[in-house]
Amino acid sequence: MDIAIKICGMRSASDITAAKKAGADFVGIVVGVPSSVRSVSEDEAVKLSQASQLPVVIVTVNMDCDRLVELVSRAQPYAIQLHGDESPDAIRKLKKLTACEIWKAMKLPPQDASFDEAFAEHLLKMAQQYVSAGADAILFDATPKKGAYGGTGLLSHWGYARFLTERLRTRTILAGGLNPKNVQDAINSVRPWGVDVSSGVEVSKGIKAFELMDEFVKNARTAASKLWQLSR
Repeated sequence: MDIAIKICGMRSASDITAAKKAGADFVGIVVGVPSSVRSVSEDEAVKLSQASQLPVVIVTVNMDCDRLVELVSRAQPYAIQLHGDESPDAIRKLKKLTACEIWKAMKLPPQDASFDEAFAEHLLKMAQQYVSAGADAILFDATPKKGAYGGTGLLSHWGYARFLTERLRTRTILAGGLNPKNVQDAINSVRPWGVDVSSGVEVSKGIKAFELMDEFVKNARTAASKLWQLSR
């Protein structure tokens, strides 16, 4: 198998160039999220997206549908990532009004929580509703700290992520606390279509480091390659 790699929290053209050089497949641009140090304005996002050498995923949190449609029209991203509390109805409406992919984030329990099968089934039903509404991929992130919606460095629960990945008929993306040191274990445990990293490749909040991005991509590719060889 191969693995899709998204590096999120891009704030400059140089960050995107570094992500491309490292071998990433997608870059994420956070837009209109005051609680995030990685957030940029809509105008900045449009400029970055138009100049990007990699497919762009615009990440928003509970943004009004009309604003989203306008942003997609201006930025022309590969996908819009809904990282808040958006409902299946909101996804369904947005799907009719835009041509890009829609990725829906789900919050999983923390890594140290006990696995509860009844709750896992509840999460599966939620994910299936998102997919039925038109979500093209489901992204698993950690349960955020109060006032935050991602990029916290907290690990998501890989057991729930694996449970959902095995049962959903769509692409899944693992996020939440990933870094160059744990990404191989994460891929081996969950076997998602893709992985998403932000704070795990930073030297300080919002400041990306090429060396960490490069190491993350190499380690993710190595893990995916080994899994592919085992499955042959």
